[in-house]
Amino acid sequence: MSDFEKIIASLPEYKTLIYQHGERLFIRRDGEYEILAIRLAYRIHCMAIMTSIVVDGDGVLRPDGSLLNK
Repeated sequence: MSDFEKIIASLPEYKTLIYQHGERLFIRRDGEYEILAIRLAYRIHCMAIMTSIVVDGDGVLRPDGSLLNK
């Protein structure tokens, strides 16, 4: 189970998703999650990681490349 899948499994909505989609919740096809809700959550997860790169521990790099001090 990937870190992303562990995060999803820890959420209260996980039980509802399992009820709706069963064991195929995290099935990937052609490199993407098959279930739309999971696919969208994964894309948002990746975007959040990309936009919160820590630079030298002094700040966070914004998507436009500017530095936001903590």
